Amino acid sequence: MILIEEDLSDIENNAVKESLQDHLLQQTGFLSKRVPENIAEFLIYSLDRNGYLREESINEVIKFFPEYTEEQVEDFIRCMQQMEPTGVFARNLQECMVLQLQESESKYKMKCIQIVKNHIQLLADNKLPEISRLENSTLEQITECVKIIRCLNPKPGAEYAADASYMECEVEVLKENESLTVKMLNNYEALQLRPEYYMTTDETMTEFVKPYLKRIRLLVDTLNARERTLFSIVSNITEHQRNFFLKDGRLEPFTLKEVAEELGMHESTISRAISNKSVRFKNREIPLKYFFISKTVNGDSKDCVEERIKTLIASEDKQHPLSDQKLSELMKKEGIVVARRTIAKYREQMGILPAAKRKVY
Repeated sequence: MILIEEDLSDIENNAVKESLQDHLLQQTGFLSKRVPENIAEFLIYSLDRNGYLREESINEVIKFFPEYTEEQVEDFIRCMQQMEPTGVFARNLQECMVLQLQESESKYKMKCIQIVKNHIQLLADNKLPEISRLENSTLEQITECVKIIRCLNPKPGAEYAADASYMECEVEVLKENESLTVKMLNNYEALQLRPEYYMTTDETMTEFVKPYLKRIRLLVDTLNARERTLFSIVSNITEHQRNFFLKDGRLEPFTLKEVAEELGMHESTISRAISNKSVRFKNREIPLKYFFISKTVNGDSKDCVEERIKTLIASEDKQHPLSDQKLSELMKKEGIVVARRTIAKYREQMGILPAAKRKVY
């Protein structure tokens, strides 16, 4: 890859443009219904370049956040479909169109929705007379509906993807039988300056190129160092989370501090290295930070603690609900040591009301 000054300028210009993810993250505080921050962020980063949410993403959410049911996740998605641009978080073209039509003020709104839901293939084939017959409507009415439908945006996220500086996935984990391989997707070693710039005998050109040579070498060294760090981190993740990668199992308790200690790095270095980074696995890009599961002092994962909180609350006496302190005491007897404030934090993240508001009279 030949890197010249214009390339550096393009990188700098793109970096300041807003991505679809950034645009959506700014809207999470204005949703009509509260969606847990970790779920909202996970779903936002699961969108493809056109703003669509793949069906397997729902299964991924349930796997990473087992404290939520499939029904709850579906409810969260419906809520996030209220975001702009209208049509994001749709699972397919039909759903995307329906979401946009629901905001239409046209008198043909309901008829348009019916056509999209029931006759999408006939619409694609432009068989308007057939749609007219099936809908028991005049051809003129169907024609008006089709005009409205064809003005919809089938790729609501594309305008951001085209201009935004989308972060490319830099690393991939490949599974073959019972072994895992970490593969870096970039080739920073190929970055270089044009030979005619630094091999010239022209003294004026040599002086002109000199500062750029220094910049390029520094850039390449920095990128290679970052790549080595990322490779080490992802390799470490695969060692600790083999159950997830090899058997589609649940994630194990694992922290940034553990990686830092094992790699001989500072925890803040690990945090910066995985910030806004994802790993590709089975054609799915997963944010690296989701592989780090906080745990209690005796090694229980956050998922385990949340699951136990839900179980205890589900079986409590509704007239005498369990306080956070009582939950902490009961879990301590079971060998799960969690502070009252931590219980309160996890309970709030799961959308469970405090004891006083759960009481049934």
